[in-house]
Amino acid sequence: MKSLNELFEKKENRSLEIIAKEILEGLFHGKHKSPFHGFSSEFKEYTHFQTGDNPRQIDWKLFGKTEKLYKKRLQDERNIQAIFVLDTSSSMYFPVENTLKMEKAIQWIAVMCHILYHQHDSFGLVLIHENAHIETPVSNTRHHLQSILAQLETFRTLPQKTDSSKFSSIFSNLMESLGTRKMVFILSDLLFPQEDYQEFVNSCLSLAFRKNQLTLLRVFHEGELLIKNKSPEKMMTFIDVETKENVQISTDQLNDSLKQLNLQIEEQIIYSLLQKGVKSKSFDSEKPIVQLIKETI
Repeated sequence: MKSLNELFEKKENRSLEIIAKEILEGLFHGKHKSPFHGFSSEFKEYTHFQTGDNPRQIDWKLFGKTEKLYKKRLQDERNIQAIFVLDTSSSMYFPVENTLKMEKAIQWIAVMCHILYHQHDSFGLVLIHENAHIETPVSNTRHHLQSILAQLETFRTLPQKTDSSKFSSIFSNLMESLGTRKMVFILSDLLFPQEDYQEFVNSCLSLAFRKNQLTLLRVFHEGELLIKNKSPEKMMTFIDVETKENVQISTDQLNDSLKQLNLQIEEQIIYSLLQKGVKSKSFDSEKPIVQLIKETI
């Protein structure tokens, strides 16, 4: 009998909605706990405790300091509003033989939207594409879910036209429309020019400053970290999937460059965000989709 992971990995002739439903059923079969827990109730103010008030609301630490009874007043807990931002530049379609990075990112978003829909929370989608963005407003209806899945479906196959979008610049222009107090998930391989790193970091911090819960998912494939070759000194020809530029380089030289590039991404983007309290998680496209969902939520 095939495992759930084996079943989910076969996408031939199956729509994204069918795949998402199967993954969802496999993840939460026999369970009722959702990976989304919502925003916690926030402290608003202290008020004097009066006869008839619930004693559980008393702040005993404050009583120890003042010897007076105060109770905490909290703002009502809000439903989740989640936004998924997807990088659709050509590098996300690596490797070209199965476009694994984009396929897994799309499946992940589809499952998350299904989860939010069933627990009556709102969700939206932003696609960074061809130096512009396609934005779906935040909502929770069956039609809205189907609309997002239909949009994602169109990006599951390798496009004929090369897309070298300036992800960081477009993302920076999204600040106002994304608003405040949302869960924002960014799925990108972060393979944009080094001179754009700081702009991207600043945009993420600006979102977090507006009380958004931000999670960066760095999508990658093992082949972008290390090239395996029995003849490491032999010169090979590589083609940049975005610029279509041909580069002749030995495997050893390429691996040194890849190591340096990944170190720059980790130090200048990921660590910079982690130091400011922004969540960042690895999204290994070669892992089974069920495992990816459990690791990233």
